[in-house]
Amino acid sequence: MYEFKPLNEVSISILVNLVNEVFKDYVVPVRWTYDSFTMDIKENSISLGDSFLVFSDEKPVGFCVISIRNRIGRIDSIGVLEEFRGKGLASQILFRVVENLKWKDIDTIILEVVELDKRSVRFYEKHGFRLKRNLYSYLKRKNQRAQNSFSFIYESTTSDNIYDLAQVAKLKFKRDPNWQRDPMTLKLSDNRYIYEVILNEEGNKIGYIVWGLNEDNVFIVDIAPIDDSSNFFDIVRDATSKLFQIKDEIIVISVPEDDPLNSALIDNKYIPFIKQLEMERKLH
Repeated sequence: MYEFKPLNEVSISILVNLVNEVFKDYVVPVRWTYDSFTMDIKENSISLGDSFLVFSDEKPVGFCVISIRNRIGRIDSIGVLEEFRGKGLASQILFRVVENLKWKDIDTIILEVVELDKRSVRFYEKHGFRLKRNLYSYLKRKNQRAQNSFSFIYESTTSDNIYDLAQVAKLKFKRDPNWQRDPMTLKLSDNRYIYEVILNEEGNKIGYIVWGLNEDNVFIVDIAPIDDSSNFFDIVRDATSKLFQIKDEIIVISVPEDDPLNSALIDNKYIPFIKQLEMERKLH
């Protein structure tokens, strides 16, 4: 018999340790920390009451982390210890998620899965999930012989201001952002990243960028123009030059194939290195 406990009734440390154990050999490295997950709770609208751990004889063996925003539910992460796979536990977990979100009147459940993880893709398809679109992660390394000067002006701002600018970009350029760069996600990421308004040489606001810094690279969370005085290609090109002043490698994670940012990255010679599938299941 399995026991299901909501995350608001157990220690977050138990979840973090279990996630790292489940994904220790995954096709994409996963390494959660207590601090990173507590920031994720706010940024990704994770519902601790709807997320849960699964125990077998008091041992944590499975989990599911659920985000809820408006009438959309998102499976942030789901997994089962290797020795408990192939026994129907993953299906039990997913069934529990679906029934709970139906009861909450959620319209759609979404998730992302790495394309190379064929077993998981088949599992989700078996349980009614269908491909919505592809997501690509990109990498660009600095060419030491290239000139990396930038001409735009970058002014520090707040996540609240970024939210407003991201809403403008979403409407202006008909963006359908994935969960990671949804305006509300950017707003709720308060103080986690570096938030900057981009101005042209005349001092007019033309875009924004949200980015961060790792030990080995710089990563762009989101970047976009906000009016017709600029475009995605030029904004990405200039920001790339700026960020190469800091690190020699830039990454951009999980960009939807139908987002204009995707084309701008390709045109600026960013190289894809991971393909994910954004999948969804309609509940009503």
